Amino acid sequence: MSGIRCPNCEKFTSRENGDPETDVEHSVENDGLKSTVNFSGSVRMIRNCADCSGELLESNQDIEAEITLEHQEGCDLSDDLDVEIDSFEADESGGGRYSKNKITASALVHVTCPVCKVTTENNISVSESAGNFDSLV
Repeated sequence: MSGIRCPNCEKFTSRENGDPETDVEHSVENDGLKSTVNFSGSVRMIRNCADCSGELLESNQDIEAEITLEHQEGCDLSDDLDVEIDSFEADESGGGRYSKNKITASALVHVTCPVCKVTTENNISVSESAGNFDSLV
């Protein structure tokens, strides 16, 4: 979507990634020595004016992910897991000759059992081609 004029600064400008806005929740299912953490929600990715940071484009994506934690033998699963989601960050890839520019919003998730102290870390992410973003101007 080249040629977008920023309504704030009135310039034809390049775009940069804004901070993704998220609404992600999780639930935990325990089954024997295995716990599954299910994530669901939405992520709003934003493309801003490179000159004034005004919002020009957006993409709203649903996110669903699953992380499994294997507990140690003898672990009592009566306690809830500690689940921590780092803030989502936007990353841009591609855009070279014959390839599409892709925007990805991802976050590192830390899951820890407070009883047996087993920890796992995984990324959850969504991505969209920059050409599929919706115009806000």
